[in-house]
Amino acid sequence: KKKAMIMANLLRTSLLKSIRPIPTLLKVPLIVKAFTVTPVSRVALTRPSPSLTISRGFTATGFRLNAVPAPKDTQIDKDLATKLGEELKDEKENEKEPEFIKTFLSQNPFKIDDKPGVNEVALTRVFGNEKIRLVFDINTLEQQTPTYPTDEDEDEEVEEIEEVEDEVTEQSLPIRCFINIEKDGKGALAFEAILADGVFLINYVSYYNNAKLASDFTAEADWTRRGFYPGPQFETLDNDVQVLFEKYLEERGINTAVSMFVSSYAEYKEQKEYVSWLESVKKFIESP
Repeated sequence: KKKAMIMANLLRTSLLKSIRPIPTLLKVPLIVKAFTVTPVSRVALTRPSPSLTISRGFTATGFRLNAVPAPKDTQIDKDLATKLGEELKDEKENEKEPEFIKTFLSQNPFKIDDKPGVNEVALTRVFGNEKIRLVFDINTLEQQTPTYPTDEDEDEEVEEIEEVEDEVTEQSLPIRCFINIEKDGKGALAFEAILADGVFLINYVSYYNNAKLASDFTAEADWTRRGFYPGPQFETLDNDVQVLFEKYLEERGINTAVSMFVSSYAEYKEQKEYVSWLESVKKFIESP
């Protein structure tokens, strides 16, 4: 025990001597703390070497950790790529474009603006001197999972929740939509709505003097819009006003046919992006 105490004192003295000759470190308390608290104690106690300075001990240890080459083509990589390939094969069996898209385009004046890898899809058309653009985002396809009670005496409540959950899954999931109606030089009306069960539920009707601000979905434009009055909550408007706004949209083709198409296309788009994701991830994992 006495011998161990002598060795500890010698080690402490050695550390103090090694630190004193470095006056530049004393001017930077943050660096001194970094070297004396964690790296120095680890290097000095686990890998003692009289020829290794404090700074070299820290950088050399970090370098060795980062320089260890990763093994190539590990079994985990192969197993993951194989599993992704199996999933990709199953998903591609039903990849062809469904008939409802062709039917909708042949019966409606809208065009589809769908860019691969982008969550947002737009339906566009011209109505007289107005440019109409309906944008929906597949990222808003959300379904909340209910929290189940754990008490055995609450089995009836569990059954009721399960019944509600089954009803929700049979219905279409809510999709956030933005409907912009623009007139040259006159600004734009922007409808913020939720599409649920084939019905557009309007939340706000906003007016923007700058039409570009209404249709720009960048973070900068979104920040700018927050400084403008968005209009009252739609449900607080007079009932007659609400009905007339709904008819205003229907007259421009934002009707039941469009709502059903958006619901179906959102699911199709999500599936298409999922297949693309599988391909990209599989390719990355298999690459050298």
